[in-house]
Amino acid sequence: MSSTSSCSITPSSTCATSVTRCVRPLGYSFRVPRHEYIHSVRSLTRIAQEAGLGLDGVEYDSTAHQFVLSEGYRLGLNLHHSHQFPAHQMQEWERLTREVNETGRGDQAIFYFRA
Repeated sequence: MSSTSSCSITPSSTCATSVTRCVRPLGYSFRVPRHEYIHSVRSLTRIAQEAGLGLDGVEYDSTAHQFVLSEGYRLGLNLHHSHQFPAHQMQEWERLTREVNETGRGDQAIFYFRA
């Protein structure tokens, strides 16, 4: 997807995520004041079109941290210290992360635009 007339913006939190369905309203990526705007693919496409750009593609690149940190918020853990969740839980979050990235439901994405 790279060329001289392309650029990417990463990471961008997206509003159509699975983590918000699992732990709403405590999703880590959506905690105020982390973001002034949380865009959808549709809203970024519209903004890009208004600026004369086209959307070349979207690559979801979420990590298991969307679940780890959100669960930490839910449990009231101090997130500045690493907290070890059981290995089976981490493996499940890794599996979920692959699934949400493959289906376009992760909490962040790379957007490729062309002029």
